[in-house]
Amino acid sequence: MDPIPPRKPPLHEVLAVTDGVATVRVRLEDQEGAQGIVLMGDFTQWKPVAMNQSDEGWEIEVLIPPGTHHFGFLVDGTWFLPEDAPDVVPDEWGRENATLVIERNDPRATYQSEPRREL
Repeated sequence: MDPIPPRKPPLHEVLAVTDGVATVRVRLEDQEGAQGIVLMGDFTQWKPVAMNQSDEGWEIEVLIPPGTHHFGFLVDGTWFLPEDAPDVVPDEWGRENATLVIERNDPRATYQSEPRREL
C-alpha cells in the first residue's frame, strides 16, 4: 500500500474576522530558486507586499474586507499563479488572477462594540 502523501496547505486561509475585516494567511509553496515573492491584489491596491520565507515556502497575513477579491504573485518580478489557484479569471492586462471571497457573515467572525485599548 502506497503511503498517503502529506496534504499541502491551502493557498489562502481565513484565520479570523473582526468587525467585518478578515485576517487571511496566504501561502505559496517554495518556488525553486526564488529570491523574492510578493503578493498583489485589489485588497493591496495592486501594490506589492513582500511575503516571508518559511520552511514550507512563502507566507503572509493580510487584512481583507468582505467581498470578492482578485490576486496573484510576483516571483522575482514575473507574474505567477500556482496551478491550484482558485477561480482563475483573466484581467484587462492579459494576466490571470486568482479569486478570494470574504463573506460578510463568516462563522469565524467576532465583533467588538468598542475599539481595543492598549494597557
